[in-house]
Amino acid sequence: MTDEQIKELFGVVPYFADTVIAPLSCESMKKQFKASLTWSFNGSINIQRVVGTMHADYAGLTWRELLEKGRRMYNNIKLYKQKPEYYTTFHESRSPSMSFFFCDGKGYVTEDGNHRTCIARFFLYPQKVNFFHGVHVHEQYTDMRMFGLFNQLQKILPTYCSITPCSQEVARDDGDGWATHYYENTICIENNRRRGVKKSFSADELEEELLPALLNPFKRRFGTYRNFLN
Repeated sequence: MTDEQIKELFGVVPYFADTVIAPLSCESMKKQFKASLTWSFNGSINIQRVVGTMHADYAGLTWRELLEKGRRMYNNIKLYKQKPEYYTTFHESRSPSMSFFFCDGKGYVTEDGNHRTCIARFFLYPQKVNFFHGVHVHEQYTDMRMFGLFNQLQKILPTYCSITPCSQEVARDDGDGWATHYYENTICIENNRRRGVKKSFSADELEEELLPALLNPFKRRFGTYRNFLN
């Protein structure tokens, strides 16, 4: 879709028009390291924080290309022209439904809603209206400390050691149509050459004990965790 066509529809060409729509799969590893997860059946989102989709046909396109190539975009643009207030008024629940997953502030369309999300981003941008209501939302914040330790350990652990992340729910807040779950993360390491030699580590134990042992030849050979590392 040309700049002129976009201006005719929305008044301006937003800065993100030629930004590539990211695949939700890029966040898949983080799902194993939840610090918290909030879901809301009828939530509100900042539509400009949506950067991607789980839809394989649309991830990899730019937002401009989705305006032109979306399978149902013609009908959605027609409806937008007839009733633009659909994108600015409050909805308790949209029909058809729209569903999103947010990971550390970045949003992805998960089920219905790719075409309307695209239109909303373009339409609302010059109006300085960001929030879009009445959608299904799951929002995760990642335990980045443990996520980083996991990635570091994968690079330096002996090849005969297996490493597995584990998230356990430790608390929950909830209400009518929403809930927030809180998690504690550990990493389980097992020496596959020695039956039964495995242990779950907290972040403190990894930083203060196991990583120094891995990086110090003497501690690796004779220290507390020699059975894991030799």
